[in-house]
Amino acid sequence: MPFTVVVDRAVGYAPVEADWDTSIKDNFNSGVWVQLANSTLVADAANIDLTSISGSWAHLMLMCYLRSAAVAAEDNVSLRFNNDSAANYDYQELQGRAATATAAEAFATNQARFAAVPGSTSGSNLFAAASICIPHYANASNNKALVTENSTKYGTSTTNMRALTYASFWRSNAAITRITIISDVGANLVAGCRVGLYGLP
Repeated sequence: MPFTVVVDRAVGYAPVEADWDTSIKDNFNSGVWVQLANSTLVADAANIDLTSISGSWAHLMLMCYLRSAAVAAEDNVSLRFNNDSAANYDYQELQGRAATATAAEAFATNQARFAAVPGSTSGSNLFAAASICIPHYANASNNKALVTENSTKYGTSTTNMRALTYASFWRSNAAITRITIISDVGANLVAGCRVGLYGLP
């Protein structure tokens, strides 16, 4: 149901059921992100796994706060859908570091890269942020596409910050029912990582 413009009422007007239905209930049910999962790691873990994702939403948004235990200043993290670890993913990366912009692409990988995050040799308490939009995730007719905005920081000197955008793709027509977040090098994700999954009607 499309958004309904909220009707103006005079001071002292007592709402009736029709006002609730059209101005509040229907609007919330047609255009407000709804939290489907909210997970914070209390100990280091090999992945963050979101399962049994309902197909009743139009689009998904995944909000991530991440750091890796990889013994390096930085690590890359990726998504797998429906436990698919075959070479069915492609991605395009565009990044800015200091005053330099670079780009890269990869085809037929076994996961969809979506972020760079601090590793264990980065400054303490530094985490990366990433927001991932997955439109029309439940359709069973076409391949899936997603876009990510990612920011990460490794220290307080020049070249230790990166801003990245990823365009990632899954070569499958299956509806997405499971999302797994993993390190590209198999490192753990550290305690304090947090992920929220939201659905849009």
